[in-house]
Amino acid sequence: DVTVTSEQARVANGAVSFEGMKATGAGSIQLADWQPTDASTIAGSATASGVDVTHALTAGGYKDVQVTGLLNTTLNFSGTLGQPAASGEVVLSKGLVYRQPYDSISSQVRYAKAGPQAAKGTFISGTKRVTFDATYSLPGTMQISAGSNVMALNQIALVRQRQPDIEGTAQFQGTATLTIGKDGHVNLVKADGN
Repeated sequence: DVTVTSEQARVANGAVSFEGMKATGAGSIQLADWQPTDASTIAGSATASGVDVTHALTAGGYKDVQVTGLLNTTLNFSGTLGQPAASGEVVLSKGLVYRQPYDSISSQVRYAKAGPQAAKGTFISGTKRVTFDATYSLPGTMQISAGSNVMALNQIALVRQRQPDIEGTAQFQGTATLTIGKDGHVNLVKADGN
């Protein structure tokens, strides 16, 4: 449902379906004599479900990032066309992150064009729990703090890959600075924790 005047364009009950992915939304943008400008105010919300993460990353140019699963998200946006802002919830389910299976990854996210992007959430894989708080700035620097419950080392894919016969448990709390390339390659710049 679309309504357009010389001062505003508004969409209600918008829906898109593509290859099993579904999105719905509504929003508006201020116009000046039928035209949008960088100062045009925007407002609205969107919900997407059943998004294949691998497909979405490939479309965004990150085809080598090793993350699979299905994504469901609800986002609200505001601000202006030149300085947009968004916030919402992103939930990934039943996939792999760099060979580590997960049941769910839920995150509250915040985007603002003028500053770093932020995400805060929980990674769940069986009995393993990791909470994280991260900020991300272009061109690809991430600051992250994270902590876990007590986890069996032989249930952590990256650890088991390097030392298949490892035993014992571990728990961590720490911070790190990472760089993430377009090819999905992650470099650890700095780490601190226990």
